[in-house]
Amino acid sequence: FAALDGYEKNEQPLKSYYPRLLAGLDFDREAKRLANVQFAALTPDATAAAERQVAAPPPAEPSELERMLAEAKKQGDAQDPAAVLAYERIIQKYPDAPAAQYGLARALVIKGDVDRAKTMLQKVIQELSAEGAAAGADPQTLSWSHIWLARIYDVQERRDLAVPEYRAAMGVDGAPQSARSAAQKGLEKP
Repeated sequence: FAALDGYEKNEQPLKSYYPRLLAGLDFDREAKRLANVQFAALTPDATAAAERQVAAPPPAEPSELERMLAEAKKQGDAQDPAAVLAYERIIQKYPDAPAAQYGLARALVIKGDVDRAKTMLQKVIQELSAEGAAAGADPQTLSWSHIWLARIYDVQERRDLAVPEYRAAMGVDGAPQSARSAAQKGLEKP
């Protein structure tokens, strides 16, 4: 390690200094220095944890649906009109993908096709709220579908329909905090 101090004070690139660095290594001195190093004892818990880390599978590659949704979401977030077509392609290939239906509804709102967006949101809510779907439902998609539908109702001056949708969003088990906050703001806004 002492040889690295010399390199830091030197102007030469490492490639040129490397041979001198190797020649300056004192293996006997390093062996003596390391002879006094005490390593912590390996406990059974630490061994098991290390084995789990080694055995952990690599993260799964995103599915085709996930990749398509991510790309369509990027377009939607950028308010690109092509988002509508991207989501329609996803729905054509994966007709039972509520996240794609929700994304299409958002893109339609941005495009100005509010009636079609409202129909899509109602469909998503119905599918994700249906008996049996609740266990595998996507709380983010469900809660935000309620919020977007409520916002449409608010714009249409149908507060009587908007408030129950905001409340439904607040009641979704596992809804993200961002959705709960948005629903709360919607409830507070007259």
